[in-house]
Amino acid sequence: MREGIKTSEKVLQIIATNANGDLRAAINDLQALAQGKETLEMYDIELLNLRDSQIKIFDVLIRILKTRYIGRALEAVQEAEEDPETILRWLVENVPKEYEKSEDLAKAFDYLSRADIFFGRIRRRQDWGLMRYAIDFMSAGVAISKKEKYSKFVKYGYPEIFVIYAKTKKLREQVDAIAEKIKEKLHCSKREAREIYFPLLEIVLQSEEGPKLAHELELTLEDIQFFVKDEKLSKEAYKKAKEIEKKNKKQLSIVEWSY
Repeated sequence: MREGIKTSEKVLQIIATNANGDLRAAINDLQALAQGKETLEMYDIELLNLRDSQIKIFDVLIRILKTRYIGRALEAVQEAEEDPETILRWLVENVPKEYEKSEDLAKAFDYLSRADIFFGRIRRRQDWGLMRYAIDFMSAGVAISKKEKYSKFVKYGYPEIFVIYAKTKKLREQVDAIAEKIKEKLHCSKREAREIYFPLLEIVLQSEEGPKLAHELELTLEDIQFFVKDEKLSKEAYKKAKEIEKKNKKQLSIVEWSY
């Protein structure tokens, strides 16, 4: 690439496809995604999936952060296609960029924290009647937190949590896949698999019993490497696990042949 950014042809194809034939849009996406980076990876491209909603969410943010009218702020959330909890994440990320005065900022985050508390209650109780209180706090509350609206231009950005999710998607999928294997073999929940058995696997897989356990759980090399960071040890454990599998299959075939 001309600016010295390293990437793959597949990444460029996705950017081009996402731009729907609009060369300028493709260039803008490429520049935005590559900003501050030396290498453009696949997980960076996942942020493009947020582009359509980004345009809409910016309007929501403007209508809340650039006004002191309660009705306008409430309508911004009520008319948005994004769910209120997603909007809350955007507000948490961007309120500090908009509100300069510490008093305004403190009041805004007080309202945001109250909204977050109500979201927690909604999840626990499944009481969706509480949603209106959360929306009131995060929209009207944040809007009236400032004594006067700020006229400056603010470049709003993605919530950091979304960026983290995009970057760690592959890792989270791997963790979930391993937890699923443990769940099926040991008849436990995925949560128990992660909290109880993951720490044990990290120890056992590096012991003499490691290959046997890897075989029993049907772990792949990537699964073993998740727990065993030493490349030599992980490959050795995987190799021995495959040998156990091969030996068991051979014994099974002998038994079947004898019948």
